[in-house]
Amino acid sequence: MEGRKRMTSQSMGKMNSRSGLNLLFVLSVLWGSVFMVVSFNVDTENAYIYKGPKNSFFGYSVAILENSQGTWLLVGAPRANDSSLPRINEPGAVFRCNWRYPSSCYTIFVDYVGNEKQVFKTWRNVTVDHKKDQQLLGASIDVNVKGNSNVMICAPRWVENQYHVQDMAFMNGLCYESNKELEFDDSSGWPAFDNLKKQIHSSGSYYVYGMGMLGSSAAYSQDGQFAVLGSPGVNDFAGGFVRIKGGVKKKPRVVDIPVEASNSYFGSSVTTARLTKDAVSTVVGGPRAGGAGKVFVYDSQLEFLLFKEGEQLGSSFGASLCSLDLNGDGLDDIVVGAPLYTNEMDEGRVYVYINREFFNLELLQPILSGSDSVGARFGTAVANLGDLNLDGYQDLAVGAPYEGGGVVYIYNGASFGMYSEPSQRIVGRNLHKSLKAFGWSFSRPWDVNRDGYEDFAVGSFESNKVVLLRTRSVLDLTANLTVSPRVIDLASEPKCRLRGLMWHCIEAKMCFKYLGQNLHPSSEINMTLTLDSIERHRGEQSRLFIPDHENREMESLQQLVVLRLNRGFCIKKKIFIRVGRDVVTPLQMQLDFDIASSSIGISSECEICPVRNKYNPTVKTARAQFALDCGKDHECHPNLKVHAKPLYSKGKSTFLVDDTPYFDLEITVSNTGETSYLTVVTLAYPSALHFSYVHTMGKGPAVSCIPAESFSNSSLAVLDCDIMSPLKSMKRNTFKARFYGYGLSYSTHEFDILFGASSARTELNRDNMELFSVTIPVQMSTQMKFSGLSIPGQMSFPHKVSIDEDDYKLNWASLSHLYVLRNMGPSPMPHGQLILTVPLSDWVKVSNVIIETKTISRPLSHVPVDCSLTEKYDRRKINHSAVYRDKKDVNSVMYKACDSDLMNCSTVICYVGFMHTYETVYINVSIDIRKDVLQTLKVPNILGLISYGNLIEPSYKSYNSETVSHDIMTTTFISYKPLPRKAVTWWALVISICSGFLLLYVITVILWKLGFFRRKKKEELQHLIQSTESERELLSSDSISAGSSDVMVLPARLLSLDQTSHHVNHNIISHLQYPERDRLFYYPHLEPESPQDNGLDQNPLFSSHSLNRRDQQQHYPPSYFHTMQHNRTSSFKRIPRTRPISYHRNQSGRLSSGSTNNNNKNRIDAHEPDIWIAPPPAPPQAPSFDNNTYLEPFEPLESRA
Repeated sequence: MEGRKRMTSQSMGKMNSRSGLNLLFVLSVLWGSVFMVVSFNVDTENAYIYKGPKNSFFGYSVAILENSQGTWLLVGAPRANDSSLPRINEPGAVFRCNWRYPSSCYTIFVDYVGNEKQVFKTWRNVTVDHKKDQQLLGASIDVNVKGNSNVMICAPRWVENQYHVQDMAFMNGLCYESNKELEFDDSSGWPAFDNLKKQIHSSGSYYVYGMGMLGSSAAYSQDGQFAVLGSPGVNDFAGGFVRIKGGVKKKPRVVDIPVEASNSYFGSSVTTARLTKDAVSTVVGGPRAGGAGKVFVYDSQLEFLLFKEGEQLGSSFGASLCSLDLNGDGLDDIVVGAPLYTNEMDEGRVYVYINREFFNLELLQPILSGSDSVGARFGTAVANLGDLNLDGYQDLAVGAPYEGGGVVYIYNGASFGMYSEPSQRIVGRNLHKSLKAFGWSFSRPWDVNRDGYEDFAVGSFESNKVVLLRTRSVLDLTANLTVSPRVIDLASEPKCRLRGLMWHCIEAKMCFKYLGQNLHPSSEINMTLTLDSIERHRGEQSRLFIPDHENREMESLQQLVVLRLNRGFCIKKKIFIRVGRDVVTPLQMQLDFDIASSSIGISSECEICPVRNKYNPTVKTARAQFALDCGKDHECHPNLKVHAKPLYSKGKSTFLVDDTPYFDLEITVSNTGETSYLTVVTLAYPSALHFSYVHTMGKGPAVSCIPAESFSNSSLAVLDCDIMSPLKSMKRNTFKARFYGYGLSYSTHEFDILFGASSARTELNRDNMELFSVTIPVQMSTQMKFSGLSIPGQMSFPHKVSIDEDDYKLNWASLSHLYVLRNMGPSPMPHGQLILTVPLSDWVKVSNVIIETKTISRPLSHVPVDCSLTEKYDRRKINHSAVYRDKKDVNSVMYKACDSDLMNCSTVICYVGFMHTYETVYINVSIDIRKDVLQTLKVPNILGLISYGNLIEPSYKSYNSETVSHDIMTTTFISYKPLPRKAVTWWALVISICSGFLLLYVITVILWKLGFFRRKKKEELQHLIQSTESERELLSSDSISAGSSDVMVLPARLLSLDQTSHHVNHNIISHLQYPERDRLFYYPHLEPESPQDNGLDQNPLFSSHSLNRRDQQQHYPPSYFHTMQHNRTSSFKRIPRTRPISYHRNQSGRLSSGSTNNNNKNRIDAHEPDIWIAPPPAPPQAPSFDNNTYLEPFEPLESRA
């Protein structure tokens, strides 16, 4: 890698040194290229500008006429005043201007008669009564260039003042025709609508000819045999046209459109076209027909043939027309302008229909849009300019008068139809800064300076100017580069000598020629030959070189060549090969050539210098290949077979057009012959596709793909894919080429890709190459989510509403029906239509429509939406299958929709443009509803106001709609407000409160009288406590002897634990009454606290130890008794047996007396007698021991001290 980097660095140094030496030469080549290509062959540097009277609309129409007096520009000024008619206000005028002298314009004498009667001697004598005020004379002009060069001038607002109906005259329109010498007389007029009976329909309901406006457009036929005059006001502005064949002496034939198509304005534009080789047809535009506009085609017998219709409502499709032979097949093609086509506002479109014979008019893609500038009105005027560059194909001019000060676009015809990109864009303010509405009108082409190239004039009526643009001669410069030999055998002996050494070499032959009309006899050419020019070897030392006069090895050759007109000139150069490096990569040479900027008569010292044909290439290449593994003859005879298979994304079987539309073409090249060198796979595909990259499959040789020259007479793009290494015998190579389809037309449902293979054995000849094809089916799959929402969903109004007619806000309430359209993908939606219908009556109406768009993946994207609101009083047929009504709702809810009785519709029609995936369109329909609607309609409970939405998607063959629902319903429920509750007065509250207290007092007294509040249990407890206190007093008396008691008294401490215990079992009490039964039990000894209290020590029943003894049956006693001490004494007192004292166990398990009174508790505590406590039942039998008695010593109190 490091060595390679150093080599690259050294090579770059050599290149920099060479570029310094040749800087001047390179600059001269670049200057020549820029000079020759910036503008094609319409000269904008030497334009003639003609000026007319102020505010005259000079330039509204324009024509070029050549007669015996010279060549003239005829310019219509329909609002000009005519000095020969001083009493008429703005009758209009036509000026003629000598093309060489822009200031020499003067008025043509057309008609000397003022507002008076005149007799026209046409096909019959016709008497008319002129009213020429504001008749717009000169609104349309044409010259019969294919015939006798007669001139036609029209005044579409000319009024026949002879007859009046309800004080209104008839605006029939009037045209004049003169010979080419502009000699007008009393037989020049064409009052085609002179029939009085046809001025108004017999019913009197509409005009027939009365507002015909004859001459709003005018055109002579392609064969010069007849004239067509447009009449958009015929039949209540349905429109029509008049054909006059054979001049003014022949009776005109009126062709009108049925009145059912009123306001279509057919006749606003007219032209003729040779759609077949033996007849001329008439083409008429109706820019308002069907809302979008239509174009009708009639044959030579004026029978209807076919029509074309616009794609967008209000686009004025058909406002302008022209015919021309774009592809050179001898049949005319049709061009239709739609200047009001809108993405944002009035950008305009132009539709080109190629004539495929038998009246098959095929729309050429893409549709022309110019610069797509807002408000440009591209397509206001379209014109046939003839063959501007003399390439055999007629060329088209399109005017965009409101793109700045106006712009004219030039499109060149070609064998495949027409180049989609303009060859020239002429900006009006670059010609003259004051130009406005430049491109409003065009003349027919005419060679005014007789240089063999047709020129034309452009009207700019808002600035009262006309511009004459002449055409530059076109220089066709061609070159050819060949290399010999094409296969280099390094094993053979070198044949070229240089500096005393033998070298392998090849010979390059460069031939040049320039052709054209009205060109200088000689021209200078700058040429550059670059050696070994393949891009992947850029920066490395070339394998080829040419020695200069100092024997330096040069890797390029630059030379100035002088050519003679229509004569070829060739140069041969010997090129030497540096052996020992890459012998696989082809040796490619590139020849660049162009007109030298110093060429006299071509680039300098010429009034209107010629221009090089931009469609001829200025680069040529040739290749040579080293011979390897091809036998002794050094010629390889491979047998190449190529196979192509499309691979679609996500496992699809068709090419899915989504946000990233791509597919791969897997190409396999196999060789069953000898080794193939310079193997090239050629792909030809629609130019709407874009090649991305190539990827080699497996371990095969690398592949490099580069764009190449197209096939002859084809618009297909061509890609050459070079297999970098030789393809051995019985080997194959597979690679994938990826293409993106962003530019495909949405009407395309399939297309073909051509492919073929070639090798170094034969010269690559694309036109004779054997090609195969693979068909790519195209599919668009789109799921549109269409939903509706009422905001708010419910409303309520009072039961009675008083209406003030002067206060709108007080009488009306507002709500919104929001419709949401979202593209869920995967494909974009080209365009669609939303139709929203809302009830319309005296109590409900649509007040506003708000449009909002939202996108996630494309912040700069914008969905074009155009909505229009119409109020129709004929009910639409709505699909109500989605409407569900519950049985209860039928009785309680009154529904109102467009299909309801006595209901009309407000219809919102929204044309939705291109929608990417996940783009959303919100259409908020604001609805005003009168607040007294419930009482007006006598609604019993709830009113349901319903609007409907309908989605219409494209009908392309390739378009697959996955939309679940195209029809939705949005409902707003309107109900009565609840009636307010009456307020309670203060005196009612006072009376209610007092009554309540009184009632409570009475009930309380009654209950007291009945003893409801007596507490019997409490009284019994109090009586029990008093009895207990009496017994305690007896127990505490000194008269009781210590040994005479039958019952041991419980200590007071135990009695104080819980005075609320239950009664003790009667067995325990009787046990206490007869202690002699327990003589066998030993009782624990309590030590006296004082030495004086030791009477128990002398009792033989007590000792210093406490013993637990079994009885004679070897069982433990049934209970244990524990002595408890109070006031530190262990003496036991007996009391006489009176009545048993009841005890109970509290929650802690201790015994306490039955009294719960605190006072009694205190009294018992004050006496504090000692008493026995019955212990719990005996535990289970303990395990037996050896001795019969288990002694547990009890520690004397003395030892504790």
